[in-house]
Amino acid sequence: MKLVKTLVTVLLAVVFSVSLFAGYRAATPEQVARASMSACALARNIQELESADIYVMGNPEIAIALKKYEGQKVGSVVVRSIKSGESLPKFKPNVLICGNNSYVEEVKKYCRRNNILSIGASSNSCKKGLSMSLVQESNQSDQNSLSPVKLLINQEASLYESIQWYKAISAVSFKVNSNDDYAYLSY
Repeated sequence: MKLVKTLVTVLLAVVFSVSLFAGYRAATPEQVARASMSACALARNIQELESADIYVMGNPEIAIALKKYEGQKVGSVVVRSIKSGESLPKFKPNVLICGNNSYVEEVKKYCRRNNILSIGASSNSCKKGLSMSLVQESNQSDQNSLSPVKLLINQEASLYESIQWYKAISAVSFKVNSNDDYAYLSY
């Protein structure tokens, strides 16, 4: 719980210090790995587990970046295994990271059917129905200037996957569009 409070505090500080940006770029594999660990810490039902298994579909670089978290505690849960492949997993993981946009529809259906947290490494994964997307915004005036990684949460998709976020997340998020069910967090 102490880690969750620390993460929420850091997220709050970042949210208020970020400037306005436009345009999205994919986050790096290392950034996806760090933000995915934060997502695990902020998902209440994942934190209630003893250990968690993570599967990365369609991006071995993200799986390699995640390997350093294997065996470590994230909040109160131990990351038991990190596995990857180009097809849906043969075992039921607790988190499925979609590293390739062409797999979003498959991942969405699988995660909703099995109550698994879905995370998309691409900015439009949330709009396509995954619970969370990871993005960086590029500054229009300087295409080399990037913001911190932002977590885009699709609240409706989270409900379909039975993902329960800690209420403290609302203190560091804001709705992207009043018509959408998205919460936007900076990391």
